[in-house]
Amino acid sequence: MLVSNTISKLALIVLGLFVMQNIFAQGVRYHSEDAMEGYTLYESRFSSSAVLIDNCGRIVNEWNQVAATHHPKLLPNGNIVYIQSFNRNIIEKDWDDNIINNLSINSDDIRLDYEVIVMGNGNYLCLARKNFSKTEFEALGFNYGNPINTTGVGRPSQVDMVVEIDRNTGDIVWQWNIADHVIQERDASAGNYGIVANHPELLNMDAIATYDWTTQESFMINGFDYNSELDQIVLSIRKISEIAIIDHSTTTEEAAGHTGGNAGKGGDILYRWGNPQNYGKGDWLDRDLYFQHNPNWIQHGPLKGNIIMFNNGLTRLDGTYSSVPIINTQVDANGNYSVQSNGAYGPDVPDVNYAPTFEGLGDYYYYSEYTSAAKILANGNILITVGGDHETFEMTPDGTLVWMYDLYQPDLTFRVEKYALDYPAFEGRDLTPGETLEFPPSDIACTLVDVSDTYFDKSQVWISDNQLRLTTDLTGVLSLRVYTIDGKVLLTKVVEGNQSIDIGDFSEGIYFINLSIEKSKSSITYKVIK
Repeated sequence: MLVSNTISKLALIVLGLFVMQNIFAQGVRYHSEDAMEGYTLYESRFSSSAVLIDNCGRIVNEWNQVAATHHPKLLPNGNIVYIQSFNRNIIEKDWDDNIINNLSINSDDIRLDYEVIVMGNGNYLCLARKNFSKTEFEALGFNYGNPINTTGVGRPSQVDMVVEIDRNTGDIVWQWNIADHVIQERDASAGNYGIVANHPELLNMDAIATYDWTTQESFMINGFDYNSELDQIVLSIRKISEIAIIDHSTTTEEAAGHTGGNAGKGGDILYRWGNPQNYGKGDWLDRDLYFQHNPNWIQHGPLKGNIIMFNNGLTRLDGTYSSVPIINTQVDANGNYSVQSNGAYGPDVPDVNYAPTFEGLGDYYYYSEYTSAAKILANGNILITVGGDHETFEMTPDGTLVWMYDLYQPDLTFRVEKYALDYPAFEGRDLTPGETLEFPPSDIACTLVDVSDTYFDKSQVWISDNQLRLTTDLTGVLSLRVYTIDGKVLLTKVVEGNQSIDIGDFSEGIYFINLSIEKSKSSITYKVIK
């Protein structure tokens, strides 16, 4: 029975041929000379390590016993930094895998989460969660009386925070708490009552979605970025499907209020985008974001200063797909944002949106309900992590695929990072490539040839009556390999044309059938079940 297939060719072909289905494969699936030369960092959860690979999938450095909450980052000095999963300490390791900082914060009721950014002063900027009781939530105006919230879903016990931590002492030297900037207009007798449409600087407690898991999270900030020039922070607030920008130039006291800082607004929202109905400036037709991740300021290319993000598309009304929007926030030199004539923050629609309707993408489709990321690389290409498919791919600004790598992971992939060859971390390092971490082995990893006239479109592999059957319109010598799910090679065979191979001695289970053209190294891998 034919189950699914992942195509990997070296031709520059329509992207719709790729990523249609996920098959537990790992390694380089596509490699073009237009891919940015550099190194990709990700957490390999099977080996409990962070690995740095080249464009061929070969390991150039590895950090062992890494258990990050979500993902590690490579710093310009060659260190990696991450939040440890089991105790939520901040771990910093040098290039040679030595721990140079293992820092716990000095707080009993605040727990670090998601990711850490190293600031120019050396301090750590982190997302965090603070324990919050039912009484405290009710004081904010949270509606525990909502029937939805009495079913065990939508009963949060934490609020979201951003904290700056002294790298030497673990002391929190600055903090922002989302609970200080909320509003509700449902109950005049409850806390934080006000007219939502009159206060776009505040977040509506009644806009929190109960679709997602909500036994702990309230607004659920799942990613952020820091702009040192503006001294501002952009937040992904997943459960209201918006991104929001706050001021970091405040004191902690100002961050808890509504005045102070460079913008004069304390810790209130300076800018927000993605779902204007949350603050009474539109309806569901004006919504752009659906449970998004990873907003970040673009650092390279003509769109520098714009914000890019991964729009997961969960519960999207116009179809099941993810997208990568880029927006110009129209911020002035002083870090101030203006609203449009309708009272909503612009733009009405993304300035660029990499989705199935984008001309360069053709019929290309990708979707992940959770995790995932998008970033503009140093050469202007876009790196996208599709977390649900354990996949990362790179494309040019016109939507042309130039590199693809599938990760073999037991759980969702949060984010993958890629760094150019001239990134300072690589200066003076031994970058001699070693082995790959891929399954099944990829013959195309470092072979760049033009096989634009080679297609597997009419080839099929399936199992019936204890026979592995192949039909193909390709002529010439083909190499056929059969792998078990754990990567063991069971059969290698040179074939020509249609084939029927006896596999009566194979046990029941999942197998991967790799069919390749020896001359060009173009290949396709099928997943079949016996």
